[in-house]
Amino acid sequence: METLNVERLLLTVLRLFSQVAIEPAYEVDNDARLLFVVFRLVESEVTPFAAALIPVDADVDRLDTLLLVVFRLVDSELTLPVVVFKLVESEPTVLFVVFRFVDSELTLLLVVFKLVDNDPTSVDSRVDSAPRVLFVVFRPVDREVTPLCAVLMPAAADVDRLVTLLFVLFRPVDREVTPLCAVLMPAAVEVDRLVTLLFVVFRPVDREVTPLCAVLMPAAVEVDRLVTLLFVVFRPVDREVTPLCAVLMPAAVEVDRLVTLLFVVFRPVDREVTPLCAVLMPAAVEVDRLVTLLFVVFRPVDREVTPLCAVLMPAAVEVDRLVMLLFVVFRPVDREVTPLCAVLMPAAVEVDRLATLLLVVFRPVDRELTPLCAVLMPAAADVDRLATLLLVVFRPVDREVTPLCAVLMPAAAEVDRLATLLLVVFSPVDNELTPLC
Repeated sequence: METLNVERLLLTVLRLFSQVAIEPAYEVDNDARLLFVVFRLVESEVTPFAAALIPVDADVDRLDTLLLVVFRLVDSELTLPVVVFKLVESEPTVLFVVFRFVDSELTLLLVVFKLVDNDPTSVDSRVDSAPRVLFVVFRPVDREVTPLCAVLMPAAADVDRLVTLLFVLFRPVDREVTPLCAVLMPAAVEVDRLVTLLFVVFRPVDREVTPLCAVLMPAAVEVDRLVTLLFVVFRPVDREVTPLCAVLMPAAVEVDRLVTLLFVVFRPVDREVTPLCAVLMPAAVEVDRLVTLLFVVFRPVDREVTPLCAVLMPAAVEVDRLVMLLFVVFRPVDREVTPLCAVLMPAAVEVDRLATLLLVVFRPVDRELTPLCAVLMPAAADVDRLATLLLVVFRPVDREVTPLCAVLMPAAAEVDRLATLLLVVFSPVDNELTPLC
């Protein structure tokens, strides 16, 4: 395995970020792949788009994170997805995956990052001990590169096609293809294999590879085929599978067999596999039981309320209490407020009402309520050019604006503060920071 010069890579990344203007036009044989690009808006204000994988014990005052992905396909050179952020002591932290794309096998999966104590930590390519993997490109049967992507892109971004991807695929000892990707897990988590994941590729009955991805994109973006949703499946006490989901989908979506998902699997204390996932199945997908409808209401160009739906819930689901459930209520005709909410909360959670949001509330050890919410366009929200977004901003007791984000976290996880997050902050025309996550 080729030895990498981490200091040289870090210096190169820092030089890129220190430029006056950061352009998404890098010299690569194939088109530049950028995951969360840094660019400038009309008022020349630098807009960082970032996805941070931060250890639980990381001590940060504020998030100063930039995620950059640039890689080459044709010349089989090293692929460097990079996450760079600064801790309190201004020590740069690099989190990246390196591999060679030669024989269509993953020859190297490497993650290097620095914790708060500035002690470099390296996780090699061994499958049974690689808990942090950022992304991988693979080749299906037709030997064509298939990019899967999770995109956070502003309306002003001009792209030809969606080529940014975040994906992992590898072969364990039994030579069975096990696709796992984008691991979000605390540093202290002990796992035998990679069980916490973000994206999944699987083979249905017809043995055809079905790529799955999750996309968050504003309505102004022009795309041919795009489907997005958030879905949760878990097992309550009665051992009944309860899937929950939320969908963000353009009106003119045309897909043959695209299944979009955000998938998380972890093992709680009782060693029971608990899958949490986001899944969108097109009309061509054959499912045995599709009875529960999830509606997403939005306004296209003609200002007509367009409800869309994804059916992803069995009919025989029985829940004793409303602790983890999907709630959808909307009124298209009388033009009243359309609350859409999928709630993931333990039994002890007390809430006043649910209004157009994906809300996660839990009580840590100190019994302090910690609301984490992703809001899907509340009626009272005043925005200029934000159509499809996940917004998290609330004011605690001290009236300090605290941006948080939608979190998929095991029930047994004990954290003081939220450290793992997907955060997008940019400055609109009025130069006021708008956190999106």
